[in-house]
Amino acid sequence: MADSFNISEIIEIISEIKPNLILDANIGTGKFGLLFREYLDGRWGGHDFHNPDTWSLNLVGINEHPDRLTPVHEYVYSAIWTGNVFNILTRGPAQHCFDLVFLNDVLEPLEKDNGIKLIRAIRDKWLCEHGHILISTPDYYKRTNTLGKWYAQEFRELGMVWKIKEGKQLTVLLST
Repeated sequence: MADSFNISEIIEIISEIKPNLILDANIGTGKFGLLFREYLDGRWGGHDFHNPDTWSLNLVGINEHPDRLTPVHEYVYSAIWTGNVFNILTRGPAQHCFDLVFLNDVLEPLEKDNGIKLIRAIRDKWLCEHGHILISTPDYYKRTNTLGKWYAQEFRELGMVWKIKEGKQLTVLLST
C-alpha cells in the first residue's frame, strides 16, 4: 500500500492536466481511481459524481489479482484488465492511446532495466500525443527500506520532459 505523502501532489497534477483517458497500472484498493473520478468527474465539473451516466473520464485499470476486486473497482473503473502490468504493457500492440498512464508502486519490484523498458514501452506504444506518465515510487535517498532503488536523476535521463517532486516519495511527471 502506498504512503499518503504525495496524494495531494498527484491530485494537483491530474487536476492540472485534466486527462480524458487514464490507465491506472496498479489499481490496488481503487483509492486513486476513486480520487481521479472524484476530481475529474466530480460535481464541480458539471457532473453528478454519483451518476456514472454523466461521467466523461474513461478510466482503465490493471489488476494482477482478480480475486481482490471489490464493488469499488467495478463502480469506479470503466474497464479492468487482468494480468501482469509489465507483460501487458511491454508485449503486443497497444489497445488504446492514453492521455495519462499512472504508475503507483509499479517500478520498485522490477529490476532497473525492466523498469526502464516499461517506461519506454508506455512512452512509445501507449501514450497519445502530448501524453503523460505519472510515477509515484519511494525516494531511495530518503528511504532505504524500498525494493527497487530509483533516483530522481534516472528519470531525467529517459528523454522526456520531466517534473520531479522529491520527498519520502518521488512524484515524477514524464511528458511527451
